[in-house]
Amino acid sequence: MSSIEMRLAALEAQVVELKTENELLKMLTPLEAITEGLKAATPAEVEGWMAACEAVTGKMPASKTSKPKLTKEEKEKKNTNPTGPAEFNAFIQAIWHEMAAVEGVVGEHDDAFKKASKEVGVTFQKARAEASRRKAEMEGKPAPVPKAPKAAAAAAAPKVAAPKAAAPKAAAPKAAAPKAAAPKAAAPKAEPAAPKAAAAPAALTAPTDEQIVEATADYDDAMRSKMKAECEGYGWQACVFEEKACWLDPSTGDVFSYDSIATLGVYDAESGEFCASE
Repeated sequence: MSSIEMRLAALEAQVVELKTENELLKMLTPLEAITEGLKAATPAEVEGWMAACEAVTGKMPASKTSKPKLTKEEKEKKNTNPTGPAEFNAFIQAIWHEMAAVEGVVGEHDDAFKKASKEVGVTFQKARAEASRRKAEMEGKPAPVPKAPKAAAAAAAPKVAAPKAAAPKAAAPKAAAPKAAAPKAAAPKAEPAAPKAAAAPAALTAPTDEQIVEATADYDDAMRSKMKAECEGYGWQACVFEEKACWLDPSTGDVFSYDSIATLGVYDAESGEFCASE
């Protein structure tokens, strides 16, 4: 083989190797290179690249768990009063300390203060209810209707006395005393029926995050977490009443606002219907 043929063979081998490396580089193109390429591309090239991206993503199955992201304008529209929750939370805290001071409890807003104020009957829920009442009074709105305590509601319900069985009349004595009959074994008393558990409410819809935020526009996420823990501790169930997030007490059927301050109505588990408070 001549030297020219050897050089041609070597050049062909180099060309094949370079093509292979080029294909590998195309598959390993970094994102920074694509970004820089888009910056230097013409509007027509960018439009073609976008069309190719849409064609590829259109073939991919949509994610079931992904939620559409809100734009900046939608977020601002959703939270029309961004400083409101922080201001109202500070107002609740001030009322809390004011009510506790009346009972002789003062100090920093820490766990020790919360424990001491709870011992004298001043809780976060009571402070929140009083703050909501004062806020409505300052804004010229009707004060929210506080929910009735369970103990008071139970005491107000009249108890129906069970009818007493009439005492059997004594039989008149006969002239000849009959033979004494053998005593019959007493029939075992039936075991009292176990109390029925409160019927689980049917056909109820759990509120969405948007409905909860709308129902608690004056609170922040930390306050909403406290409300949820507090109401679930009562055994209440979160539901939707007249397209608003609220709480249902399955044991009584009472429906309360999501901040548990106002009574909205009563739910009938058997018929699946709400009856709004007048």
